[in-house]
Amino acid sequence: MQKMKGRTCHQTPRRPSDSRQKSHRVSMTNRRDVQSGSERSPEAFLQHLRKEVKEKTETLRRLKMVKMYRSKNDLTQLQTLIDKWRCCSQNALYELQSDVTVDGRRANLSELIDLFGLDDHFLHFDRSEEDFTT
Repeated sequence: MQKMKGRTCHQTPRRPSDSRQKSHRVSMTNRRDVQSGSERSPEAFLQHLRKEVKEKTETLRRLKMVKMYRSKNDLTQLQTLIDKWRCCSQNALYELQSDVTVDGRRANLSELIDLFGLDDHFLHFDRSEEDFTT
């Protein structure tokens, strides 16, 4: 035990909880090596630092992208927009159904959906019922 300013401290080796602490400890060791004049040359240390900076910059870039994606793409807002699109699409198909004729008769919803190449799943359309589900 060591005494530090009236406190007792146990000296136990710290285990890194993740790779960030480990890489930080390695870089601190390398700095001490250069400062103490060990066999590592300043050029090698500089090259190591450049590599480390490049890796950290890439990590930072990725984290910024994730942050931007999360702030830009609010999932609740996105779901609201999808629901609005679905409702508008369904209403447009109902209106078109009364205006479009196929072989001299009023077109059914399945024919209109096929005509425009829409996906039943996105519209919540049930072909067996020939109507939209909720």
